[in-house]
Amino acid sequence: MGEEQRREPRDPLRVLDRHALRLWAVRSRAALAERREEIDALNVFPVPDGDTGTNMFLTLDSAVERSVAAEPEEELTTFARAAVLGARGNSGVIVSQLVRGLLDVVERPAHHGGADAGVVAQAFRRASDLAYDCVGDPTEGTILTVARSAAEAAEARARQAQATLSAVVDAAVTAARAALDRTPTQLAALRTAGVVDAGASGLVTVLDALKRVVDGGESGPGDPGAAAMEADRLSALAREAHDDGPDVGEDYSGPQHEVMLVLHLASPDGVVALRSSLAALGDSVVVAVDGDLARVHVHADDPDAVLRVADDAGAVSAVTVTDLHAQAAALRESRGTAGAVADPDGPLVVACTDGRGLRELFVAEGALVVPSSPGARASVGAIVDEVQAHPGRPVVLLPNDPDVLLTVTSAADELAAARREVHVVPSRSDVAGLACLAVLDRGAPAAEAAEAMRAVVDEVRSGAVARATRDAATAAGPCRAGDLLGIVEGDIVLVGDAMDEVAVDLVDHLLQQGGELVTLVTAGLSDADVAVVRKHLATRWPDVEVGVHAGGQAAYLLLVGVE
Repeated sequence: MGEEQRREPRDPLRVLDRHALRLWAVRSRAALAERREEIDALNVFPVPDGDTGTNMFLTLDSAVERSVAAEPEEELTTFARAAVLGARGNSGVIVSQLVRGLLDVVERPAHHGGADAGVVAQAFRRASDLAYDCVGDPTEGTILTVARSAAEAAEARARQAQATLSAVVDAAVTAARAALDRTPTQLAALRTAGVVDAGASGLVTVLDALKRVVDGGESGPGDPGAAAMEADRLSALAREAHDDGPDVGEDYSGPQHEVMLVLHLASPDGVVALRSSLAALGDSVVVAVDGDLARVHVHADDPDAVLRVADDAGAVSAVTVTDLHAQAAALRESRGTAGAVADPDGPLVVACTDGRGLRELFVAEGALVVPSSPGARASVGAIVDEVQAHPGRPVVLLPNDPDVLLTVTSAADELAAARREVHVVPSRSDVAGLACLAVLDRGAPAAEAAEAMRAVVDEVRSGAVARATRDAATAAGPCRAGDLLGIVEGDIVLVGDAMDEVAVDLVDHLLQQGGELVTLVTAGLSDADVAVVRKHLATRWPDVEVGVHAGGQAAYLLLVGVE
């Protein structure tokens, strides 16, 4: 394993200027890139939809990339705005509000000598307040609790003697870690799953990056120092590696994975051998070098082999691995609804959904679709862009996923600020979203139509079947990886190993409170399993109408809606 070159210790920063803030952003993105799979795995439920770490990473990644070309005096404003528009999932939206709140306070002093300890403490408080404000019903034991704990500790330390920037940040980080450790005592679901809160873990990762920046070098007026130089180097290397990598289209058939990483070289003499070794593993090889730092990009079928080669050349960090075959498949699927034309009457309806079949169902009902799936949730900017491409009409937004609700709400705020009439219908599942469209009165005023759709959301009961991704304790008993899980409104109520039995029991569970229509959206059921469910419904619930659709959704084998 290559050893990172020794660096002389530097005095802690006294203030945060724009160079230090940029370095914090770059290092936070790198740290989240390295930990995102680990954070994703902190899913309360053992189902394949955990993407908290990915959403936080993609939100900061978008903000860093969009702010690279900004003028120095606009860089922080651009970063905050890009974080809001690039936010994905509830965790990404909360992160964007933390960024916005912090920069509300520190942006001006960062351009005029730097933000000192007292200002940074105020910024932590403003960030926490905005994050709480963006969540309609805040829950303790989450990222919000950790943000507030960090703010309280920073404020308390700033009021004490010798309140240096390093001391204030250290107090915030220490409090955040302690609050993270307490999250399982505050949320029963975390305690049952034996995990800490994923979003809170991501926030501690970001705060750790700030501590490393503050403790790592001096930065003063007229001398941007190590913070500015390292931020510039990392940004430039990232641009070079990213720009040199080819775009992946729907017909891509090359190596399966894109691997990107930062490498602190053990020796500059090893670059030629590194490029040669990477070329033997794949293609699209880029090794962008600046002194002892290199940004590596390669397409390869074996990411582990790439990491072994890189590890031999130096100290590896900021690793990201992307499945290019899955990306190409998603592009092929999206082609099925590309160019869809919204119903010209009534409000413009924009729905977030996953799977080609589901997209086609929503398009057939006159909606526009923004693709959204676990690991690739719709961003605020994508929703806003889709609406702005159709000016003039009032808008109804359907998230169809509880983890997209804050994203849609943030998009609605952006659109309202641009003087568009916009209404959010908080559909928590695709089947609820389809039920809403079925009652849409396109001749009614948009506000009345949206209110009628909201009433339907309250009447639809939603369930799903997923395959467990790990051994876990659930409310329905223990499960093993590979077991089938029956889920109702986010709670696991069934564990089994036979698809037809779990599906039948799930439908019965949902119909216990009555219902006239059952909608089944499949993405992994055999025709034989579907036939068993239909026969059971015809026998036990003969008065219930049944609709079956192929959805193609990624995380769930079956979606069930009862109205």
